[in-house]
Amino acid sequence: MENEITKRASEPFQRSAEVERLVRAFVAMAEGDSMTYLEVQAIIMEDPQLNRGRSITMSARRIARKEFKVIVKCEIQKGFIRVSNELIPELPAEHRQRVQTRLKVASEELGAVDVGRLENGMKTKYYTEVSWVGAMRLFSKPKAVKQIGDTVKNSELNYGDVLKLFAG
Repeated sequence: MENEITKRASEPFQRSAEVERLVRAFVAMAEGDSMTYLEVQAIIMEDPQLNRGRSITMSARRIARKEFKVIVKCEIQKGFIRVSNELIPELPAEHRQRVQTRLKVASEELGAVDVGRLENGMKTKYYTEVSWVGAMRLFSKPKAVKQIGDTVKNSELNYGDVLKLFAG
């Protein structure tokens, strides 16, 4: 038993068999194909809507995205759909909306701070966070996204160019 523990500690993390099977199934799907929760349950032997099953599906989706560039989206009450290449550029808008919501909450929380009661080190951290949240809110607004889109047209705009665009 001790030898087995030593062996595991020295080896890189091994994925579970369930995750491996699901990754292979996701990668084998054609663009636009879907897989129901029951089909996923048959592959991983767990209910994909419960904690362990959800963890397995999230891991498999992450691995498929990072290693195979396959995007699989979960559709509530339907199952999993492999996103077609043409639809992938539409996905960040959903993430951007979540980021905007979280930044609004962060801004409201920072607004509740009584700066006069903070120690010097905490004041620095506070002002850093205020600046960061403000910049992120500025760059994530729909007007900014439209301005970037108008500038980009059909070619890539790198991060430095985006900063120059807003520097005015």
